[in-house]
Amino acid sequence: MAELEVTEQKPLRLFIAIPLPEGVKREIEAAQTELRSLLQQSRVSWTRPEQFHLTLRFLGKVEAERLTALIDVMREVCNGFAALNLVAKDIGCFPNLRRPRVIWVRVEDTATQMVRLQQRIQAATQPFTSEEPAEKFHGHVTLGRAREIGLKESKLLAERAAAMEGRIFGEWPAVEVEVLKSELSPHGARHGCIASIPLREKQG
Repeated sequence: MAELEVTEQKPLRLFIAIPLPEGVKREIEAAQTELRSLLQQSRVSWTRPEQFHLTLRFLGKVEAERLTALIDVMREVCNGFAALNLVAKDIGCFPNLRRPRVIWVRVEDTATQMVRLQQRIQAATQPFTSEEPAEKFHGHVTLGRAREIGLKESKLLAERAAAMEGRIFGEWPAVEVEVLKSELSPHGARHGCIASIPLREKQG
């Protein structure tokens, strides 16, 4: 994603995420299409495929003049981690499949470093945000947010999620973390990359 030049002085609505390769996005979009067909009678706000990402930390409003300091902190954290080997698999829901509010694809890393990276980012960026830190991190890509799903379609969703258990949507080396700007509009959120920060190259 191309980086944006920030010129405004008003607070920015920011979050930190790992981008997904286009091939992985396409596979996840195919699964999303399957779920859409099951939930046609439900009220679900579906994520646009170009906005699929793995959120590590939502910061909310950050003063524009603090952006440079935030990016410097992120560079320091990311320099302590090598590229992550990630895999996107399975379908799940928050809080659960009986009462789905958020529909997602799970993201895991094969070397169990993603949680450590998220914890370091969360701690390092806390001075920049008034948002409460997450009690527990669950790596995921949001497919949709449900405002209302009936019992019949909740059952269909649970059955399809069970059928997709073990389905892999893609594996990839995550080599960078992005600081993203989110702008809300009547047509949904628009995301733009402010900074792309590389993870440290593996040694030897």
